[in-house]
Amino acid sequence: MGRKPKKDEPTDIGVGQHVAFAVAVQLASSQLLDDPGSAKDALNIVGSALTKVVPVYFQDAGAATRRALSQAELEGSEVMHRATVLLLKDGRTLSAVSIRRSDLRRGIAVLKTAGIGKLGKGKGRKPATQSRELLAKVEEMERLVRPPLLPAQLDHVNALAVSIARSAMDAGVASLAMRLLSALHDARTAGDSADHRPIELIVARMRDAIADKDK
Repeated sequence: MGRKPKKDEPTDIGVGQHVAFAVAVQLASSQLLDDPGSAKDALNIVGSALTKVVPVYFQDAGAATRRALSQAELEGSEVMHRATVLLLKDGRTLSAVSIRRSDLRRGIAVLKTAGIGKLGKGKGRKPATQSRELLAKVEEMERLVRPPLLPAQLDHVNALAVSIARSAMDAGVASLAMRLLSALHDARTAGDSADHRPIELIVARMRDAIADKDK
């Protein structure tokens, strides 16, 4: 559970369309961490987690409007310097990035579910052992995501995704688990009109990612 923000910390995510990425990370940290200043690189860790669950926007030189960075651009990216810089794997360094305020609320909700302090901790398991455990969880997800998807099924898949996001030693697998949590949150919000295909696609990609690590 996050602590209550101090008087001088930003707390308003209710107005405007976009918020600067560094400010968004501070807002998220104040709600997700008991003491954002206690852990080294805490803001970078929260920022990295946010890039996995919500769109991040950037305005290209000469462009009139912002665009969402693609998943391919964000894959392998690194949040640096207290979340003021986003370093892409192609070497580009972006500082003028932002998040929609509505997406920030959703991202905070997803990260509260995942437990930001427990993400990516492999608990010392051997890679082969963990791969078998992760594959078993993904196979269970595949059985659960067959339509029609009932709320109880979504809850079960969500619990499995949280477990993978917290324990996966491979960053790619953990990232897919985070994206799955975001898709599940969207499905719950949409109710009966939800498109469940993104959930099925991410689960399939998780299986492929785990299988690739075993080759």
